Amino acid sequence: MATYRYTNVAGKLGNLLGRLGTLGVPRKVDAQWLTGLGLSASNDRTILPVFKAMGLIETDGTPTDAWRGFRAGDKGVLAAKVKEAYADLFNTYPDANNRSNSELASFFKTHSDAGDRAIDNTVFTFRALCASADLTQANGATESGAVAVAETPVQPAVLTEGGKPLRVSASANGAITININIQLALPEKADEATYDKFFAAMKKHLLSGDPA
Repeated sequence: MATYRYTNVAGKLGNLLGRLGTLGVPRKVDAQWLTGLGLSASNDRTILPVFKAMGLIETDGTPTDAWRGFRAGDKGVLAAKVKEAYADLFNTYPDANNRSNSELASFFKTHSDAGDRAIDNTVFTFRALCASADLTQANGATESGAVAVAETPVQPAVLTEGGKPLRVSASANGAITININIQLALPEKADEATYDKFFAAMKKHLLSGDPA
């Protein structure tokens, strides 16, 4: 069975993660450091094992490079740690951060020996971590592991033939339609007979399909 670190104060965990960018890098992240930030309750100390599980601090409380990267604004650092710590969960649900609390609780129950209260705190801890990380890449995958691609309508392409535009479009069944814009220059003094001959020629060659 897996062991998922959790805190009893997930709300405070989320707030603290949001404040890291405004705080200096401490020599050690421990109970004394938490107390200095106003987190002096015994339950507040349950944040420390979560920091260790996420690789933000060493076992002795020393901040890691991941701590410094996240503090500098790189949320992807924390996202990578979350995906690593909850690898089994993301293997089951690639979009785990978008799953319901009941789905997450069901997963944690079947993959750990924790009781109901601990399961709830595990879910809330996971939520707090995801809210502070950049997990957008996880949302782009389907459960089969394939990248989801949004369908986009085919836009007409514009070609040119002798400087004249050709409109090309594709229908849903793959058929291609080409609309040709024909422009002919007639003499300024063209009479009615000239226009009659012009339209008669168009009917013969374009509408009837006879070769030119």
